[in-house]
Amino acid sequence: MRTQGPAIAMPSLQVSTGNATASLATSRVAPAAPAQRLAPLADRARHVSFARGAAIFRDGDAADRIYEVRNGVVRLSKTLADGRRQVLDFVEPDRIIGLHDGKVHGATAEAVTPAVLVSYPRSSVETAMAGDAATACRLMTELRAAAMRSEVRLVLVGRKTADERVATFLLMRAHRDAADGEEVSLPMGRADIADYLAVTIETVSRALSKFKAGGLIAMPGPQSIVLRDIERLRDVAGL
Repeated sequence: MRTQGPAIAMPSLQVSTGNATASLATSRVAPAAPAQRLAPLADRARHVSFARGAAIFRDGDAADRIYEVRNGVVRLSKTLADGRRQVLDFVEPDRIIGLHDGKVHGATAEAVTPAVLVSYPRSSVETAMAGDAATACRLMTELRAAAMRSEVRLVLVGRKTADERVATFLLMRAHRDAADGEEVSLPMGRADIADYLAVTIETVSRALSKFKAGGLIAMPGPQSIVLRDIERLRDVAGL
């Protein structure tokens, strides 16, 4: 039987939810550069490809591996006892999932698009955190960013109207220096967006149609949005 390593301690954070919402709605959390990846663990890394819709791990699975997304988008979700699903996050390249102090995963991770992930044994990650400052810093940065994203989502579903939620989500998908005319990728479906924002699919569709009719966005395809008037979209989002 493998001896369990020390628990991964979550950082103690105090983040202003209002400031966090404004920050993440105007810029994505910067991903780690290739040189900042988990270099000390390269010899323990395993590249794994997942088809669209495939599960990487499920709620309740043993948390014995940690994953770094290299390509594609991964959805983290939780299904309630009555069958309702709550999408918790959309994870993009150079982010890490499965990094927590529990012995089992508390959410399900599935590929929204075809995805390539690198998996590392949890025990090796814990050892690297204890012995390599750069690795520990990288992982703590990811934990802090994840905590901020959780706070943002709490504000979205707890304080904002449906239109504000959808507008904020679109701005969260944009780049920091987004300008009018930027095309925003939406690889996730409308149902995923609805379950992330805690609204119905119809509500998401109505909001997007309203924004389009008002000249705030254009919709060249089902998986992309063009931002036509970012300042007015920010006003709608309450930012």
